[in-house]
Amino acid sequence: MFIRSKRYLLIIALILFPANLYADDLANLISSTFRIDTKTGCGTCFIIKVNEKVHLMTARHVIKEASEYNKIYFYSKNMYSFKYELLKKDDDLDLAIITVDKTEFDKVGLKPIAIKLAEEDVNVGDKIYSAGCPNGTWTNCFVGEVTQVGHWTRMVPNILKGRSGSPVCKNGKLIGVVLMYSPEGGDGQSYCQTLANIRKFLNE
Repeated sequence: MFIRSKRYLLIIALILFPANLYADDLANLISSTFRIDTKTGCGTCFIIKVNEKVHLMTARHVIKEASEYNKIYFYSKNMYSFKYELLKKDDDLDLAIITVDKTEFDKVGLKPIAIKLAEEDVNVGDKIYSAGCPNGTWTNCFVGEVTQVGHWTRMVPNILKGRSGSPVCKNGKLIGVVLMYSPEGGDGQSYCQTLANIRKFLNE
């Protein structure tokens, strides 16, 4: 069930996005990304693998303290929901790790593929891509370009609300986590946390 649906999403993605994106990378990104709902709003989280440990990562501002309202959702042919708990957070870096009982995934046959960290950071002009859940919709992708590196990594195009916490990838590996978008009248760019700061957060 899950594999058939993943292929369906992949066909849509390959129609919409450039052919130079590797099909397997895009499929894996879609399968590792979840919508995250809280009492106050929604965002995106994704599965990441570091030193053989698997985590769910998102932006800190997406979530508050864990409560009965906090769930993540995945849609393949059916919709699945899983309650999560907050495991680790950093308000300054705006990053958070949440956890879900893995047996809940096993019960419904979900086997999402964890994203690995990139070995090196991006440069201005690099092509990147991301999967997220804008405005509370189901996972979809966008392709963009790095416009500035520094305290944050800036990229175009601007994102929509609900993509906060989304993974940003290059060549199938994580280089950033979406943090914010430009408001109307802003610079038209979106911002993600840098690979260096993600590493710092995970290693603390």
